Amino acid sequence: MPYNVRKRDDEWCVYNSETGDLKGCSDSEVDAKAHMRALYAAEDGGKSKEMIAALVEKSFAEATIDTEIDKAVSRREDVSPAERKRAQEEYGDVTYADPANKKYPIDTEAHILSLIHISEPTRPY
Repeated sequence: MPYNVRKRDDEWCVYNSETGDLKGCSDSEVDAKAHMRALYAAEDGGKSKEMIAALVEKSFAEATIDTEIDKAVSRREDVSPAERKRAQEEYGDVTYADPANKKYPIDTEAHILSLIHISEPTRPY
C-alpha cells in the first residue's frame, strides 16, 4: 500500500494514498516517519529497509512542499476561526484549495467543478 503524509494543523498525519484512509497522526515529523516505516514493514512484499526509507523520505519531501504552499496562502481577515472550524466539522479531513482558510474543499466532483467555475468564470461548460 502506498502511504503519504500531510501536515494538519500541528500534527503530521499518515494516510493510505489509494483509499485516503487516515492511519494516524503524530505530534512530530520523527514519530510520523516511524509510523510510516512500521506500516510499510508490516506489509507483505518484503521491502528492504532502504526502500522503506526512500518511500518515507519521498512522502515527507512532498509534504514539506505542500506545507510551504500552505504557508504562502495567508489567513484572510474575513474568515473567522469559527468559520474554519465549521468547515472542518462539515467536510471532515479533506483537502482544500485554500487550506489556510478551510475554503473550497476538493473532495467531490461537484466541489471541483465549482472551483473550475470560480477560477474561469467565462469558460463555457
